[in-house]
Amino acid sequence: MKRWITIGFAISIGFLLVGAMVEQSLRINQYGGMYEDSDPLMLPDDMAQESENVITDLGNGLEPREGFIAYSTEPAKRQWVFAKSNGTRYHIVHSGNNLKSDTGAKLFTTLVSTVAAGVVTAGAQLGDYFYFCNTVDGLKRWDGTTVTVASSTMTMDKLVAWKGRLAGAGKPGAERTIFLSRYLVGTDWTLETTPTDDGPSQITVGGALDENITGLFPGFKDLLIWFKNNSFGGLYGSRRSNFVLRTFSESVGSNHPDTAQDCDGLLRFLGPRRTVWEFDGTNLTKISEGNNALFDQILNGESNTQTATITSQADFAAGTLAGISTAISAGDIMLSTWTATDTTADDFAAGATFVGVSTTASGDLQLDFTGTSVLFDNFSDGDYTSSPAWSVYYGSWTVDSGKLRPFSYSATTLIIATTSVAFGEWSYTIIPSTTISGTRIVQFYLTGISPSGTTLFNSYRIRHDYSSAGSIDADLYYNSEFIAGSSNISVTPGSPVDVRVVRRYLGEDLDEFYVYINGTEALSTSGLENTDTSNYIGIANSNTDMAIDDIRIPSYPLYGQFVSRAFDTGLSSPSWSPSVASWTAYGNSITIKTQVSNDGSSWDAAVAWTTGTAPSSAKKRFVRYQVDFSTSSSGTGTPYVSDVTLSARQTTGTFVSDSKFAGTSISSWNVFQRDETLNDGAIVYGFYTDTDTAKSIGSDGLPVVGTFTSSQTITNNTIPSLAVAPYAFVSGKYDITAGTQNPTTSRLSITWNEGSDLKAKSVWTKQRYWLATSLANTTSNDTIFVYDRRRHWQKYTGMTADSMLLFNSAPLFSNTGGIFQAETGTSDNGADITSTYTTKYFFPSGPEARGYLREVWMTTTNSDATLSTSLLYDGNITPLSLGSFVMNERPGYQVKKLPIPFGGLQMARHVALKWTATGTERWKVLNGSIYFDPDTQRE
Repeated sequence: MKRWITIGFAISIGFLLVGAMVEQSLRINQYGGMYEDSDPLMLPDDMAQESENVITDLGNGLEPREGFIAYSTEPAKRQWVFAKSNGTRYHIVHSGNNLKSDTGAKLFTTLVSTVAAGVVTAGAQLGDYFYFCNTVDGLKRWDGTTVTVASSTMTMDKLVAWKGRLAGAGKPGAERTIFLSRYLVGTDWTLETTPTDDGPSQITVGGALDENITGLFPGFKDLLIWFKNNSFGGLYGSRRSNFVLRTFSESVGSNHPDTAQDCDGLLRFLGPRRTVWEFDGTNLTKISEGNNALFDQILNGESNTQTATITSQADFAAGTLAGISTAISAGDIMLSTWTATDTTADDFAAGATFVGVSTTASGDLQLDFTGTSVLFDNFSDGDYTSSPAWSVYYGSWTVDSGKLRPFSYSATTLIIATTSVAFGEWSYTIIPSTTISGTRIVQFYLTGISPSGTTLFNSYRIRHDYSSAGSIDADLYYNSEFIAGSSNISVTPGSPVDVRVVRRYLGEDLDEFYVYINGTEALSTSGLENTDTSNYIGIANSNTDMAIDDIRIPSYPLYGQFVSRAFDTGLSSPSWSPSVASWTAYGNSITIKTQVSNDGSSWDAAVAWTTGTAPSSAKKRFVRYQVDFSTSSSGTGTPYVSDVTLSARQTTGTFVSDSKFAGTSISSWNVFQRDETLNDGAIVYGFYTDTDTAKSIGSDGLPVVGTFTSSQTITNNTIPSLAVAPYAFVSGKYDITAGTQNPTTSRLSITWNEGSDLKAKSVWTKQRYWLATSLANTTSNDTIFVYDRRRHWQKYTGMTADSMLLFNSAPLFSNTGGIFQAETGTSDNGADITSTYTTKYFFPSGPEARGYLREVWMTTTNSDATLSTSLLYDGNITPLSLGSFVMNERPGYQVKKLPIPFGGLQMARHVALKWTATGTERWKVLNGSIYFDPDTQRE
């Protein structure tokens, strides 16, 4: 009995030993994408530590990505499709500074247009036109033959077509605005006074931090998607009256608008902080989760364009100005101007020289006629019919003893003579008979236009009522209208009465009258509204015992001169602008001249000036004007000047802006822009960089060399060539050659880039989302991340994709070497494709126990490609090579034993396989089996 127990125990031990040493295998035949944020020990079985240039979403097995072939040697920055209604499909590329097109020959020999260098050119199709624009050239369109300007003002760098309209953004000065063209009309962007539903529209997008719009994506779920760096949303509606904005996220946006793709109803894009997002119209999901460390390596980072704009009055006033004004037109700067006007009596009274001129109460400067008159007739020739000729209209008249009197009594008498003076001083003597008894009436017509009935029409007349008791008065009439009257003035009965009448023009169609009898003022009145000139004087006298003698009429000085006060323009070098003066000469002569001086004391010679033109005097700080009056025998009134206005503009001036902080994150300068109107003048701009805000301005109005880091002359829409610096500022030098010129600046913009300005690209092909980025190159996208059909991430290398496009269902990518067609063939344009895949870590004997490794068996398809296999174990950095083989040793499936090298690894707890395949043939890894003996001992 005891023997059997012993034998049984021994057999049991033997069976246990045999059981413990039974060879086992670990089969690895599930493959998937990368999940690099997880520890390799904890990955799901179908996820990889590393995956490059492989496909795992076509069922079981691991296989290489498809290759690419050369499509064209034309290098391309961007690509578009332009499909006309006649069936012609154009492939348009941005190559160098040109847009070129091709219809299938792949030669791109047709030049569409040249475009500005250094800026982004956007393009979109609307109807049978391809529209393209940038911030320099504005908006143009091409119909397949001819390019025309669609709008020179729509300087946008983002353009898409949406619901029968063009939608654009990125216009300088309106970076937060979406511009929509008229429905089906890409050339009409002007807002209507009375808006219509199909009319143009402008929609300002707020959003996170009030950032600029970075991109537009049309048509996702019928929306126009807009992006900012840290927000995105959509524009709803189809008519101007029902456009509505909605924000989908205030924290997620995109600075890489070309990464947006509609992936069968899911919007995918590269978002902030190198994350990739998916939006279904409601839910926003981060699909780069699990590979954060991998995507953090992307160099296409949070690139951003910043702009410092100088456009308001306060912006310009913050700079340094010399000969430049910010006040003439708010929001503009231009050369300083000066204007001075003499228009009041006080203005003219401040003049320096008065010769035969005076001012009027209404503020005019006139030739002074006071006290000047000329003998018209004293009847010493005993004849009133000549020298001068009087005409009798009523009654009968005679000259008796050198005096004019009625020949006989008549109730109505009138005698007139021709004269054209209407203002000035008249005088005459009334000679009553010593035998008069009672009252007599004598009327003297100072002015008159034409005889009418028994009187002169449009006439001023003085009526005198003479009393034999020793008094006479004076009443003023206009036609039959009584104007003013005097009280009786005492005179000696029977003695001659001297009458003097003065009429002055006050300006603005107003007169004043004074009547003096024997030197005593009898009447004065002013403010009479009358502008009549005159053709006649006249006398009405019904009585033979009243005579008239010594008639004198106004006589003007032959010459008068006025020199104004000195005006200080305050301008160091004034260019005279068109200036004006208003005067009335009444057939006489008025000329005006200007004089200039550097000091207001020593004056240049006077130079003739014509009103409405610019004075031709030299460009000196002080100016005054001279008025010369001269009379003519044909003059009909007192010449006068109402106002004189002189204007000037500074000939040269400078503006230097305040320093703008570009910061330490600046990566490059972007375009400098200005809005200006030269108006025949000239402006030269300068661009300056510095390490701080301190700078000195020289006597020429420009920064002093040595007080800034570097500078260059710069023109509109060009990129500064200077090295980046934390501060920048600009200058403008303004010059004119005539006062009519007016160079004006209304906006200056300094723009710079932060972070990498290399933009990621994308394409949606074969139900995979391709995202072209850069992991090692700052100028080109060297890596493509692929979000595949299983929603796993793969990494493709060997393709440099600066632009991507789906053309005729084929994915195209381009770079400086040309255009290539992806997803075609089994090689990279004839070169080997190298694929790498590293599995997760497995536990052959469980997580704690070791296994005695025997060999690895590989099962693959037949291929001329070479497969290399390595074994990773227990977290060691250096893998154990198991050799390589060409997968064509026998027909059909390949089953290859890969022994563990003698003297190599014998025991391991955690193992993973790494495969590298190289070749130009298709291949597939179906299974990898690791054979081992488990160890039951845990150590």
